[in-house]
Amino acid sequence: MLSAALLSGVTVSQQAQAAPGRSALPPFPTVAFYTGSELTGTEHTADLTDNTCHNLTEPALSALNYAAVDVDVYYNPDCRTGEPGKTGDLYMALGSLHWAELSYPGLSYRVRSGS
Repeated sequence: MLSAALLSGVTVSQQAQAAPGRSALPPFPTVAFYTGSELTGTEHTADLTDNTCHNLTEPALSALNYAAVDVDVYYNPDCRTGEPGKTGDLYMALGSLHWAELSYPGLSYRVRSGS
């Protein structure tokens, strides 16, 4: 079944709506990373106008994309793909208007303009 294949991904991603850790959505547009699960803990917002690589000041366990952009989240510094501390092609694409629990702590990100 196609739905079973889609549900077997490594990351839980939900359409943007108030997540369990939040009572309401932030102002539109916002992309934010959280040090806790379910959008809790310290919030770090992304600069949506800058598509260069950014290292997070603290590892993120969850993220919210309430904007008309896509965001690539990396588990290594400097937007290097792969599992933490390893090389490979693993990273997470956080689509517009979604939130996610990250498979591993997110350490860097790059904003991609919406299309």
